[in-house]
Amino acid sequence: MSLLPSLILTFATLISAAHAQAADCSTPWRGGSIARMFAAPFNVFANNAPLLTLNCTQNAYKITVGDNNSTLYIYKDAYLTTDGDTFTQNVPLTPDSTQQIGDWIIGRATATIPYFTSTAPTNYLAFYSCVKTAAGFQCGCSSRTRCSTPDTGNFIWHLGGFKTQTPQTQGVVTEGATATTAATATAAAAVMGRQAVRGAKSTPQEVHQFTVFDMTLHTDKPADLAARGFVPLPIVYEYHFYDRGESREAMPRDDIIRKLARDASSKGEMLNVDLERWKLPGEVDKYIHVIDTIKDEAPQLRVGLYVAPPKRDYWRAVKGEGSEKYRAWQRENDQLKALADKVDILFPNAYTFYDDRDNWVKYATAQIAEAHRLAPGKPVYLTVWPQYHDSNKDLKGHYIPADFFRLQLETAYKYADGIVIWGGRDFINGGRLPWREDYPWWQEVQRFLKEKGLQ
Repeated sequence: MSLLPSLILTFATLISAAHAQAADCSTPWRGGSIARMFAAPFNVFANNAPLLTLNCTQNAYKITVGDNNSTLYIYKDAYLTTDGDTFTQNVPLTPDSTQQIGDWIIGRATATIPYFTSTAPTNYLAFYSCVKTAAGFQCGCSSRTRCSTPDTGNFIWHLGGFKTQTPQTQGVVTEGATATTAATATAAAAVMGRQAVRGAKSTPQEVHQFTVFDMTLHTDKPADLAARGFVPLPIVYEYHFYDRGESREAMPRDDIIRKLARDASSKGEMLNVDLERWKLPGEVDKYIHVIDTIKDEAPQLRVGLYVAPPKRDYWRAVKGEGSEKYRAWQRENDQLKALADKVDILFPNAYTFYDDRDNWVKYATAQIAEAHRLAPGKPVYLTVWPQYHDSNKDLKGHYIPADFFRLQLETAYKYADGIVIWGGRDFINGGRLPWREDYPWWQEVQRFLKEKGLQ
């Protein structure tokens, strides 16, 4: 007798079992009467990215809340409901390899709920989130213009549905940190009214996730800088994309791009790509090809471009939003929207060209605002340099005053998600400068890190 039929049957059984281990059991969002007091489970500040994923295993619901966006803050408790008025079980959420600050989980959270007895064909999970925007935290939003108002107690929670499942085996469910027995979960369920669940919650107003990145070129840097709050940010320059003697007029070879992606992913989760040769917006497709190739090779890598978006334009940025020159700059930035959609991180540039602090603040805040406008919901890290730009023949290479650099740190802290510090070039002798603990800018960074609780 041939073994082929039995092998096919065994293979089909294994595939069926594998699907049973993690089948999507969420229900499409349809609105309706139950939803009128809730928001759809989407991030309205990130192209309506889904905020709830629900898979069914043999005996438990595996829940993921969030879209892994660093600007998304998820409240630590979610709740089960069948009608939107009574909530039968608290569902504690835990960070999914992400950070938790107080009651808030950043980016993505998970939970495992054992199957429970329910006569309703569909159950719902209610959860609450806030998104950090240029205008501050926007919480419980059903649209960009309709968010919760904590001062009046009007909280809008997200609601997502899932199909009721029946346990296939008895006993303890061991999947996930929050798993218990189905019987225990049902017995322990408490009935809570809508107001008790949706009452006043803490808000992340005092929570400020901010990172100071080290992208300096200094030699002999201490090994403990990251532990002191100065986090290394990998960067690849144009010369990394070409072999020696190879023409840089051509597109980089894909094999080189892929090797750079593998090397970067082995060292961390972020990469700043510094390619400045191609003109924007005319050659935007070349940048997109590089990003696509990097992401294809290392999907987990979060990639941003040094050069744009937005375009670096000091004089038009300082003119202010009401000016025609500013609007013309915005229209040129609009042509980079495809690039803004591709990157995971934005690095608006605010190097110091002149000793004019007021104009520098206008310039930096405009750059940050454009980055937020072009890519809402994505992290924005302002790039600065403690020395004056080398285009200023009188000031190039001189360090800006420490209090001016502190102003730059505070400006980034107010409007951005972090700051990237570049520098370390030796303009007199060439090459790179050695690290010094007594650099005035570094002394200011250390005071800033300590005062903000970032160390």
